[in-house]
Amino acid sequence: MSAAHDLQALLLADTALTAVVGERIAIDQVEQGVERPYIVFSTQGVDKQLGLDGTLLGRITTIDIQCCGADRDDAITVADLVEVALAAASQDSDRGTTGYDADNGLEVEVVTVDWIET
Repeated sequence: MSAAHDLQALLLADTALTAVVGERIAIDQVEQGVERPYIVFSTQGVDKQLGLDGTLLGRITTIDIQCCGADRDDAITVADLVEVALAAASQDSDRGTTGYDADNGLEVEVVTVDWIET
């Protein structure tokens, strides 16, 4: 599986998170008009970790996770739950940007993870 699919499986397995977002955890895009809150994420880059002889030792995949809510508190709650799920899987994350899309009335909190595969 890819890092994105592994991340999706991890988030869907977290009962506290799915109690809030249900199964609305998508890779790259969501359907128009999807109920909020939801999570959508995309891969930003992959860094191959090579040994001195060129052997592939692992990959670090940087993924931006957009936690979208109907309001700011909603988005923050989802982002907090995402960070807890990542920490439980020993995947470090950082809180990135926040934003508001006035055209769609959408509050977003971004969590970035460097997903480590060995």
